[in-house]
Amino acid sequence: MEYFGWICPNCSRALVSSTNDYSKLNRIKCRLCFKSSNINSVIKSKPSFDPELIRSWVVNSNSI
Repeated sequence: MEYFGWICPNCSRALVSSTNDYSKLNRIKCRLCFKSSNINSVIKSKPSFDPELIRSWVVNSNSI
């Protein structure tokens, strides 16, 4: 499972998501505002197999 962090362009919150195949992902839906965005238009971390690394990226992004 690949994990990645991303920032919703609508509500400006950083979130963590996971997928089995990151390369096939086109759109992503925010769990807070329920709006869908193109994966290429959101600011995101690099995919990682370590969920703790991505979780710390999300915490740091939300604290700014």
